[in-house]
Amino acid sequence: MDLVLINVTVLDCAQKVMTGLRKEEFQILDNRKEQPIRYFLTEDMPISLTVVLDASGSMEAKLPKAIQAAMRLFALASPNDDCWLMLARDTTGNYIVPKDLADVHSVLDPLKSKGYTALRDSIYLAANDLQKRAQYSRKAMVVISDGGDNCSRYPEEELRRLLVETDVQVYAVDLHNPFSCLSEERSGLASLEGFAKVPGGHMYTAMDRAALLSSIENINLKLRNQYVLGYMPDTLDHNGKWRKVKITVRRAAGMPKLHVTARRSYYVPVD
Repeated sequence: MDLVLINVTVLDCAQKVMTGLRKEEFQILDNRKEQPIRYFLTEDMPISLTVVLDASGSMEAKLPKAIQAAMRLFALASPNDDCWLMLARDTTGNYIVPKDLADVHSVLDPLKSKGYTALRDSIYLAANDLQKRAQYSRKAMVVISDGGDNCSRYPEEELRRLLVETDVQVYAVDLHNPFSCLSEERSGLASLEGFAKVPGGHMYTAMDRAALLSSIENINLKLRNQYVLGYMPDTLDHNGKWRKVKITVRRAAGMPKLHVTARRSYYVPVD
């Protein structure tokens, strides 16, 4: 039988990560039909993570903050995590697999901003690569950028489709300048937020150092405090179609509602 695994983050009304929930408190609807939960895990498991760092010309004034955010993410990573770093410019070939923080420093310390921005192409390549090379079922991407894009080939819709297919959770750290005269940066905010929402991630806007570091800490907390729910759909035709999934948390009357972040669909390949 086919086992479907869903990574779930639960937040309270103050947007704090909610831990300690039991299996019985979750409900899974697959194509509107409730499914019994066969697999339930709450431990902090290793993840496969790619950090996409925008190092294009528009990031010149923001690059020191962006580097600081990336360094903090790698510092918080578990020793067993599977980590990569991608630099987004007008090409997508700046890709490294750091063995330790010294490797990250060797790339980021002398880094200068330059060139156009192929942000969608970089995210597309990173998601596709995660799907092929990830050691773990939990796959995530953190995009640190002002959202601007002026030379990508992949359209937004194609990128969204790939993110759903690969089940890569995207967390975006937005460093856009609200007073920028660049049209691509002004419109980039909605695109960046859209990429994060599609696979069940989140976007943070960081206008100062405190907000930046808070965003990174929040992303790390969400990555480290997820529930993994597994179920076996009683009817699952391998017909190359999408199936909708809805995860909710049952709460007693009078209890505050909780916000559940998880993928909303999955693709069933043809046999």
